[in-house]
Amino acid sequence: MNGTMRIVSIWMVLAIVWGGCGQKREALVVARVGDREITLGELWAFEANVPKAFKTEKSGVEGLKDYLQTMVDREFMVLGARDQGLNSDESLVRKLEKEKREKIIQAFYRKEIGSKIQVTEEEMRRYFDEEGLDRAVKVRHISVKTEEDARAVLKEIEQGRSFEDVARKWSLDKSTAEQGGLLDRFYTKDEAGRAIGEDVFSMEIGQISEPIQMPRGYEIVQLVEEKPVPFEYWKGRLVGTLRRKKFRDERAALLERLKAAADFRLNREGMNLLLARAAASRTGPQLSEQEREISLYEYKEGRITLGDFVDMARGRVWRFIGTDPAKVMQYAEQQIVPERLLLDAARRAGLYEDKEILAWAERKEGDLLIQALRKVEVKDKVAISEEEIRAEYEKHKMDLYVMPEEIQLDEILVATEEEAQRLLEQIENGADMAQLAEQHT
Repeated sequence: MNGTMRIVSIWMVLAIVWGGCGQKREALVVARVGDREITLGELWAFEANVPKAFKTEKSGVEGLKDYLQTMVDREFMVLGARDQGLNSDESLVRKLEKEKREKIIQAFYRKEIGSKIQVTEEEMRRYFDEEGLDRAVKVRHISVKTEEDARAVLKEIEQGRSFEDVARKWSLDKSTAEQGGLLDRFYTKDEAGRAIGEDVFSMEIGQISEPIQMPRGYEIVQLVEEKPVPFEYWKGRLVGTLRRKKFRDERAALLERLKAAADFRLNREGMNLLLARAAASRTGPQLSEQEREISLYEYKEGRITLGDFVDMARGRVWRFIGTDPAKVMQYAEQQIVPERLLLDAARRAGLYEDKEILAWAERKEGDLLIQALRKVEVKDKVAISEEEIRAEYEKHKMDLYVMPEEIQLDEILVATEEEAQRLLEQIENGADMAQLAEQHT
């Protein structure tokens, strides 16, 4: 280790003072651990990504040496894990492959879809008009616990009693009941969905809603006023909204094109065998090695086997699928087939050889190996007897092992101090803070 660090220090000083080409400086090797070379560029990147709380207090070359020591220690741990054969652990290999597939698919999406999506102001304005985002509404409301109560409220109003009087009699929101249920603010469409429901935007002034189910009960709402909302209020959010919408549409179209070109065909016999094996086991199909090789789908570039399906549908996925044939088919069509299509397309696009993805996969494998090494060398070797546990508890039971006081917090976030002060007065007068949070936060 000492010899390594001497070589590292010399190379670091030379690299920092050398005034040559920036790319050459980044490519300089500042440490070697086994076959792994750490370059100055990697060291700079590591330093830039260290969280502020873990930054070294040293500066210049001495600071870089601290970060380099961390990188070297990490590589020694990875080597130690490999020496113990942990890189052959089935669960580790499976997890790494799963994360690598997801990484490649996301890179393919960025390449084929994300980089091509543009959102124009004309599109944002059209969406703004079509979705009715151009107005905000003010309402009276009556909050009740059950649908039965909500129907009783409507019946009294239909019999001629004013909305305001019924609100004073019935509403559980005491902060607005005395004002005849009037909520003293305007709601935009996104705010209304969380507080009083979006149905109000299809109503006319004076109209009263049917019971609207909300998380804490039911609402009866009367639209009393509306005002225009300028396009500029929504403009920033509409970029993201329309990008996500376009991405979903483009993704669906891309998958349809890939599937049509691949000529996917279901092997009905393979599906029937999969369903039969699933019905015989609660933990998923138990397949022989020969059965694992049976085709579930066949297509131009290859096939998807029963083994491929079972390997993807492990654990919680299979508990959701169960033995329902419709859910098995749905999972195959919506998860397994699209993933295979996308991975094949990504391979043709050269993403399996992409330098950034390969570097990410190497780092990810190192992270997983270090986790596995910690488990083997620390967690699995630490044995604590019941006597030791009891002795520790008796020694510290009055200072460390006391049940903490339970504190529940309700929070209301509003735009202005004036609005916050008004809500505080309502709370001090007995209003339900949780309900106010739902309506105003």
